[in-house]
Amino acid sequence: MTSTAEDPCVLGIDLGTTSVKVSLFHQASRSVISTVSKATKADVPSDVETGSEQLASKIFTTLQECMSELQEERCRQVKCIGITGQMHGVVMWSELKTEGWQVPSTSHLYTWQDQRCTTEFLESLPQPDSHLPLSTGHGCATLCWLHRFRPEVLDDFTCSGTIMDLLVAMMCGLETPVTSVQLAASFGYFNTKTMSWNKQNFQKIGFPIQILPDVREPGHVAGNLQYDWMGICKDTPVLAALGDVQCAVLSVASSETDAVLNMSTSGQMMFPVRPEGGVPDHPDMTSSIQYFPYFDGQFLAMAASLNGGNVLSHMVIMLQQWFKAFGFDVNEDKIWSTLLGLGSDASTGPIIVPTLFGERHLPEQKVAISGLTTSNLDLGSVFRSLCKGLVTNLCDMMPISVMESHGITTVKATGSVVDRNTIIRDEIAKHYGSFKVEFGSSCDSATGAAMFCVKHLK
Repeated sequence: MTSTAEDPCVLGIDLGTTSVKVSLFHQASRSVISTVSKATKADVPSDVETGSEQLASKIFTTLQECMSELQEERCRQVKCIGITGQMHGVVMWSELKTEGWQVPSTSHLYTWQDQRCTTEFLESLPQPDSHLPLSTGHGCATLCWLHRFRPEVLDDFTCSGTIMDLLVAMMCGLETPVTSVQLAASFGYFNTKTMSWNKQNFQKIGFPIQILPDVREPGHVAGNLQYDWMGICKDTPVLAALGDVQCAVLSVASSETDAVLNMSTSGQMMFPVRPEGGVPDHPDMTSSIQYFPYFDGQFLAMAASLNGGNVLSHMVIMLQQWFKAFGFDVNEDKIWSTLLGLGSDASTGPIIVPTLFGERHLPEQKVAISGLTTSNLDLGSVFRSLCKGLVTNLCDMMPISVMESHGITTVKATGSVVDRNTIIRDEIAKHYGSFKVEFGSSCDSATGAAMFCVKHLK
């Protein structure tokens, strides 16, 4: 079917960790009309050494830049807006303006990569009334840390949520933010069975629960666009924001026997299951597999590693610093192309445990290297072993035996690291050789959010 500028379409927005992507999706043919993606470069220094913070205003400026490149006549046909993005992180705000596009005064966005909540601090908090454990980087954990150590930060704001919840509130003029159960579960201290925040736990520590958003099921219309925006008409429905991982899986998983391996900034192995398929009643901090709300009453069995492309990026930064120490300036692209062109055999290289950022179930675990010899110290051996270690780590977190027990037959490998790194693809093919491994699927959260909009409109 050939689409025209008069055909109804929907808009998917993905506010990611490093970039923003928008996707116009044709409603009738269920196909992408156009997409635009731009890096946000929103990172800012944190006053905590282990913190990870971003400027919300920079993210929204990037969104505006992306939207400006879409055809205005297409945008006028948008019938629904679906928003997704980086889970777990938290931003605070107050006093929304509803007269056109205006970003309110906000705190920094404390991202999912934030490591300020130590094991000792988390153990000092009440045990969550949830099947999901509380980890550093989770919105509620960060808010509890700020409540204890930076109470003046909380005093300046009346609302909190993910960066996507803030965008929905801005678009719809919401005094009380609304989020989906997908994002609430990623925040921590949320019970998916009762659909409620752990009020008693917050009362124990004097936490201002009124700052948290209201929670609804996926597909809930949070409100209508309060103004004409970038060609999209006023009163267009806006859905409560969704999790980027859930939307990414929705965009590529076509069968109940499909698992999705995604490796971008971080890495995930995941597949949908029914609640009766083994979703626990209580949190297990030692388990590498957690169950997040998905769609249609399902949960997403997920091993979510904190380590992926971010580890490889830090290796590139390290090499740049080494070169500078010797008086050489080597740009990032040159280092990447050289590393990817070094064809060493990982089977003879050192063994690298690549957990530079720890893992939620093993927060104290750091990088470890063993098996170094005089014959495998070359850059190619080290880089290939690091790539192998990332895939091995993810495979350890989601054992093949668990996947087989759920009837998984196909692994769809996707993500920016998989697309660009032939070494990673080789290692995925080796590790998951007992499954049908498919490359080339476009695991796209913005498209997944748009696809869910189409389903809602039906």
